[in-house]
Amino acid sequence: MNIPETTKFKIHQLIADGKKLEAVKYVKEQFGLALKDALKLVEALEKEVPLSGSGYQKRPFARTSFPRPDKVFYIFSRAFLGVAFLLFAIGATMAYDTNEELNHALQLKGRVTEFAYGSDGGSIPVVEFTHKGQKQKVQGSVASTPPAYDIGEPVKVFVITSEGYEKIRIDGIFELWIGPIILAFIGTIFLFIGGGMYAVSR
Repeated sequence: MNIPETTKFKIHQLIADGKKLEAVKYVKEQFGLALKDALKLVEALEKEVPLSGSGYQKRPFARTSFPRPDKVFYIFSRAFLGVAFLLFAIGATMAYDTNEELNHALQLKGRVTEFAYGSDGGSIPVVEFTHKGQKQKVQGSVASTPPAYDIGEPVKVFVITSEGYEKIRIDGIFELWIGPIILAFIGTIFLFIGGGMYAVSR
């Protein structure tokens, strides 16, 4: 006999609660069976129900399980902390490479002669210096408001030579270290968020 799952669940509950007679009566009413046939059906279903002192143990329906909030926080905390340490590692690598370049670079004296203007309206220093007997100019890479330098201010210039290619950089915290600074800032945000989530998950 094809028994609907909801009906079978009800019968299982009655059997597990020690209400076998009520289960027989329920089957008899639901399917219009004779008392003898209803009893046989209940006894067949009784074999599917493991009994214990705590009552009904087996449920015919699968229960949808959702991860606990602390589990979710733990997973996200690991992701945020992983991103944070990755950003720190990239920033540290960039800082190390820059430091190595500066240690082997030619240092020249320059002077701010004018400003260029960035797309956001900030001022970008233009530095004039002498290299190989010729006056040259190099434009900075960071725009700022107000300007980070004054006109006429002396500025150190680094000439970095690598495989025959010269790269010229202006001395200054943001001119030299803007990449590592940004990565460290973003990494710190991820670190605090990840650390907070980890604390909640414990």
